[in-house]
Amino acid sequence: MRRSLFALAATAALALPAFAQQAATSSIIDKFAVLVPERVIEQSGHCRKMFSGLKVEAESWQDKLQAKAAEGQQLQKQLQATGLSDDGKEKLEKQLRDLQYDFNKMKEDAQASMDKAKQKAGNQFNQDVGPVLEQMAKEKGLQAVIQYNQGLFAYLDEQAALSFSDEVAKRVDAKYPADAGFGAKPATKPATKPAGKK
Repeated sequence: MRRSLFALAATAALALPAFAQQAATSSIIDKFAVLVPERVIEQSGHCRKMFSGLKVEAESWQDKLQAKAAEGQQLQKQLQATGLSDDGKEKLEKQLRDLQYDFNKMKEDAQASMDKAKQKAGNQFNQDVGPVLEQMAKEKGLQAVIQYNQGLFAYLDEQAALSFSDEVAKRVDAKYPADAGFGAKPATKPATKPAGKK
């Protein structure tokens, strides 16, 4: 492992002067935008629909795990009850061990299932949003679109990033109009004062 890391470092060191020379002769990236994926999902009905199944699945697993945990607490109470025979105690302890195994297995299954669902939704997001991003980048003459990650920027004009992300969301919904309003909160009517008597 140490040898391969050293070889990688040596290769990088040899490549550095060539890279630096190339960077000096080519123009720097000075026209870019920042995409906030969470904002796109929040603002786009199509993207909300894409990720809606994640919340439902997470809640389903949470309910199952809570039920299993409650079952374990019930067995624990029975085990602490006085007057249990040795056989009864041994039987409850085995049930508790089996339940703990089932609970741990369920947690693993839940994690694997959620990871798979997140990956599927993420892939769909990239597939549907990618072409929209590419089109916008060409229109605006952008050299790069950077995905927002917390701590990535020393300074960021948040309003510009949100505005760009909102435009992406709007264009995604224009491309998939059937999903445009999915999951949107209904608009509330403004409160009106009752007309006074004349």
